[in-house]
Amino acid sequence: LDASLVSPWFSLQGQTAAALTYRAVYVDAPASSNRLDLEARTESSGWTPLLSWTSTHGQSGGEAVTIDLSSYAAEPRVQLRWRYSAAQGDAGFGAQVDQIRLTCSPYLFSDHFESRLTTHWSATAP
Repeated sequence: LDASLVSPWFSLQGQTAAALTYRAVYVDAPASSNRLDLEARTESSGWTPLLSWTSTHGQSGGEAVTIDLSSYAAEPRVQLRWRYSAAQGDAGFGAQVDQIRLTCSPYLFSDHFESRLTTHWSATAP
C-alpha cells in the first residue's frame, strides 16, 4: 500500500518565515516496515523528507505536529505530501492527518473582520 495526501502548489514568496501545524494519528503494525512521511518539494527540487514516523503516534485524539518551513520562505512554488506506506496484509493500521494550518510571516492574508472592520468584505446575492 502506498497512499498520499498532496497539497496544491502554494507560494511563500515575500515571506520571511513559515510554519506548518497539523494533528496526526499513526498506528504502526508490529514487526513491519510501515511508515508515515511528510515531504516537501519545490519547482527546482524533488520530494525532500521533513518528518518520518515509523512507530505509533497520537492514538488518543491525535498528536500536534509543528514543522518549520522557513527554509522554503521566498519559494515561488512549494508542495507538501503526507505519504503512508504499508506492507500487504496490515489491515487495521494506518494514518490520519487533520487540522492542517500554514502560518507565515508577514501574514499572507488578514481580513480584520474580528475588529468589525467590514469595509474589506463584500457580498452579492445570486
